[in-house]
Amino acid sequence: MSTIPAVLVQLSSTTWAGIAGLQVEDGPTSRDLRGDALLVGFTPDEVPLSAVEQIADLGNGAAESYTVASVVRCWSGGDTFTTIRARAYAHLAAMRTRLRDDPTLGGVVTRARFSGHVFQQYRNDSGQLVVDLVVQVAVDSLR
Repeated sequence: MSTIPAVLVQLSSTTWAGIAGLQVEDGPTSRDLRGDALLVGFTPDEVPLSAVEQIADLGNGAAESYTVASVVRCWSGGDTFTTIRARAYAHLAAMRTRLRDDPTLGGVVTRARFSGHVFQQYRNDSGQLVVDLVVQVAVDSLR
C-alpha cells in the first residue's frame, strides 16, 4: 500500500502545522485564506504526484519513491516584493528545520527531505503582489 495518503496527512497536520504566521491546508481549499498559506500536495499548476515502486533488495519488501510538491503563497497589497519574499523564505526555513528534525515523518516513511523549490512572483488580478514557492519533498519508503 502506498504511503502517499499518510505522508500528505502527516505533513499538513503534524510536521508543518503550527508554523507561526502560516496557514497549513491539506491540498486546495475552498476557504477564503487570509495571510500566508501552505497548500500541501497542491501547486498552482496542479503538478500530479507520481510514485515509482520497485522490489527492495532486502527480503520481499517494496520500495516506493516520489516527490510531494506543495506551494507556499504569500501576498500583500503593498508596492514592493521585498518583505513578501522575506516572509516566504522564512516559512521555507521553518519547514526545512521541521523536516530535518523528523525525516521519517513520525515513522511513516524511511526518509523525506527537501529536494528543491521553484520561485515565482507576480501581481494577481486583484492587484496584490504574490510570491509563490513551490517546494518539493523527496520521499523514500521501504515497506
